[in-house]
Amino acid sequence: MQNMIAGILGIIAMATTLATASHAADYTVHIVEPAVTDHMILPDGPLPPVCRKATAMELAACRGEYEPASFVVTASKPLEAVRIDVEPLSGPGASWPRQAVDVRVVKEYYCKQGPLGLGRAALPTLLVHDETFLAIEPDPTPENPNKMKNVARGQVRDTPGLEPVSIERRKQFWLTVHVPEDAEPGTYRTVVRIVPRNSEASELTLQVQVYPFTLLPPMLEYSITRSSWCPRVRRTGAAANGPGMGEAHSSRQNSTSPSAGTCWRTA
Repeated sequence: MQNMIAGILGIIAMATTLATASHAADYTVHIVEPAVTDHMILPDGPLPPVCRKATAMELAACRGEYEPASFVVTASKPLEAVRIDVEPLSGPGASWPRQAVDVRVVKEYYCKQGPLGLGRAALPTLLVHDETFLAIEPDPTPENPNKMKNVARGQVRDTPGLEPVSIERRKQFWLTVHVPEDAEPGTYRTVVRIVPRNSEASELTLQVQVYPFTLLPPMLEYSITRSSWCPRVRRTGAAANGPGMGEAHSSRQNSTSPSAGTCWRTA
């Protein structure tokens, strides 16, 4: 009986090894740590040093916080209809809602001016659920035969959840974990499955350590809208120089050029 059990376990181990070897021949998975980095992960070329081969993504956060995690799939052959399946995080107390983990793909966008003097280039810029609603197509001119353009395919509208992704060479995926306000302190875990239609599936572990305290509300409010100091008037023809110009308040810069010096009252 013991020999039979040992034989069955050996067959299971062999099947697991073969499946792992099969997916390893088709694609590799690297964890991006930290997820927020100054390194750009491009579709070709070597990966930056923040990418490492691993099977676990580990985060730590307080109740109510949002924390990112990221991984990169590099394919040796085109991967079709790749799904990213994430089970609910579970740990002390109840499991978290499924929507506590949002998964997106990093999509390229054709930029008129790339970083570090790259000029016009298609760069990984957008976090989307559906990468098919926007495409990059050739738009050559006599002056620039290599010019490209962004083209909308139908409505420019994202989907509620991640759609299957095609991976020609490399794709980066981005996870945002929202810790519930009522989460108990402790360690929560789940499995992230990478499931291509034309290759074997692979798995990563997502682990979230919840601290036993809650952060105070932030002292600053961050925004992509530029702010400046302006006098309390409807509009001025010159840029305000601060509170010394009379009763002042913080307002948004709302002109066609950041250097135009036109301020609009928002209070």
